[in-house]
Amino acid sequence: MKKIVRRKQTPVVNVAVTNGAYLELGEMFRRGRTEAGIDIEALASIASVSTVTIRRLEKAPEKVPLHDLYAVANALNLDPGLVIGFLHSAIS
Repeated sequence: MKKIVRRKQTPVVNVAVTNGAYLELGEMFRRGRTEAGIDIEALASIASVSTVTIRRLEKAPEKVPLHDLYAVANALNLDPGLVIGFLHSAIS
């Protein structure tokens, strides 16, 4: 009999953040990518996420899985704590 393994739910940032804050966050990721000189496909590969995820992050989505934020921030050598701190300050 095959054992069923359930994955833990990934926390999602789903808070009332102003559109301006999300636009700034998206721009932070876009700027980091362009300064690193890599395209969307390369960043997706490095961060082990889809190109759709990168596009959504750069367009400032309303729901961002935290594991994707961490993966992309790490791939761009951005401090994930600063990214999360940015979101936290935007809702405070």
